[in-house]
Amino acid sequence: MRRAIFATLLVTLVAACSSSPSTTAATSAAAATSAATAAPTTAPTAAPSTPRPATTAPLPAFEDATFTGPWTNTTFGSTGTATMAVKYDRTANTLGLTITLTGNVFGAPAPRPETFNLPVTAAGATFSGKSPTFGDVTAALKIDGTMTFKAENIPGGRVKTMDGAGTWTTSAINLTYNVALSDGSTAKGTVALKRT
Repeated sequence: MRRAIFATLLVTLVAACSSSPSTTAATSAAAATSAATAAPTTAPTAAPSTPRPATTAPLPAFEDATFTGPWTNTTFGSTGTATMAVKYDRTANTLGLTITLTGNVFGAPAPRPETFNLPVTAAGATFSGKSPTFGDVTAALKIDGTMTFKAENIPGGRVKTMDGAGTWTTSAINLTYNVALSDGSTAKGTVALKRT
């Protein structure tokens, strides 16, 4: 009895599979043609996009601000004040730093205020040029909030080189520096500025 049932099922399946493909294919093709004729579709149109202009993100402290505080030569004990006025030009994408010092700077009276203009890039801001106070200067203010500077051929003959490093944020600038004197001696110092 079981064999007869299995045989009947097998014959039914074979008959269904062997006789329906051409009929099913023809029916499916006809249905597809009918659907395409009845309801034509159009490809979706991509939404218009406006390209974003390339912008350079300013550093944390790249905004108009003034920082003031003491500088201290920790080797010789001399001190004074330093003021850094920051002016960020968004049109030219440059940073203007005006530095004003008081006290005995490099063994001489305080120099006149001096402005340094630094082009701003995605990596930060850099300067390379001559200064009447600091000689040949290179400086870098990086996007991570660190900064370095170096001065060579400093006018006056007493100081040969000066270099330093530190950090800056929107509220404070902190530096340590080293000075190499012409007589072979060295000195160290700090600068601690707060936003005013």
